Amino acid sequence: MEEYPVLKLEIVKYFSDKLRDAHEMLKNIATERVEKRVASLLLKLSEKVGVESRGFRKIDFPLTRQEIAEMVGTTVETCIRTMSKFQKSGIVKSSNGRISVKVELLQRFVEE
Repeated sequence: MEEYPVLKLEIVKYFSDKLRDAHEMLKNIATERVEKRVASLLLKLSEKVGVESRGFRKIDFPLTRQEIAEMVGTTVETCIRTMSKFQKSGIVKSSNGRISVKVELLQRFVEE
């Protein structure tokens, strides 16, 4: 690391970003409504691994309600109700284990 100070700086940046993300997640779990936490998670995942598909952005890996619930710190039942609410509102759709989101609608929901 002494030979490559740029590498040291990049490592510090990487872990700083990870720490910031973890802090943000814990803050959200403690203070935000479940709907907003689920919306934030779906938005973040769609930005990182999303693929544009007919007006939606598809999260291109299988994601169960159980996994979503664990990531946002809620029960599976609450996650199922929240996802059903989003589907009825046209914010998300699900097929073949993949979730697709309307980014604009999800962003508005998160900003409320």
